[in-house]
Amino acid sequence: MRAIKKSKKTWKELYRIEQAQKTENDFSNFCNKNSILCQKLDSVENKSLRTKYLKNADGDCPDFIIRKDDKYCFVEVKTLTNFTNAKREKEIDTRREYLQKKRRSGTILNDTIDFYTELWGPFRTFIQSASSKFKNVKFEYKYPRVLLVGGFNIDQIRMSALFHGSYLSYDIKLERWIGFQKKKPGLFDKTGSNISAVIYWNRDFNRYFCLENQRSLIKFSETTFNHFFS
Repeated sequence: MRAIKKSKKTWKELYRIEQAQKTENDFSNFCNKNSILCQKLDSVENKSLRTKYLKNADGDCPDFIIRKDDKYCFVEVKTLTNFTNAKREKEIDTRREYLQKKRRSGTILNDTIDFYTELWGPFRTFIQSASSKFKNVKFEYKYPRVLLVGGFNIDQIRMSALFHGSYLSYDIKLERWIGFQKKKPGLFDKTGSNISAVIYWNRDFNRYFCLENQRSLIKFSETTFNHFFS
């Protein structure tokens, strides 16, 4: 029994490593295609780079520092692998495709899945980890600090609910959508000010989306986002 458990745990660890590497590779490839200089900061081989930007050159740090023209940004990459399994992800994708064919919004994919509750824990862990790494950046480098999330196809509605506590709302009297309205606290209301924004890939639109953290000391405006990711 012990051998079976050990083998199963090793497979999960290898899967996480593989998916995390894929997210980083996808981001690096995106940078290469869009004339963005992408340097691996979280690498022992880049000692000079770590010494230049970090308070503690041997400590934990963001994965990348990127540059396009005269703008810089620190990027920490996280991959969501502990939310669902392959069977459940297939179920979610099937439901999404069904709703799209029926021309429905797809806000609720499955009555048994509460995305707000189930994603809160993993994303809170991502924020805490990224925030800790951003704190190791030297004070004089006031570049935006971005958390980039991959590994799952998450849409704007759920991300806004998670991080801003804002929901797409419909006014019955006006008979029209009135945009995102804040309904409850989001993760950005509970975290520190070290993360400028969260960026995520949505395969339905085939592009990156961004949620700015208004509480951040270093802002990441829509203009800056478009400069790098449009």
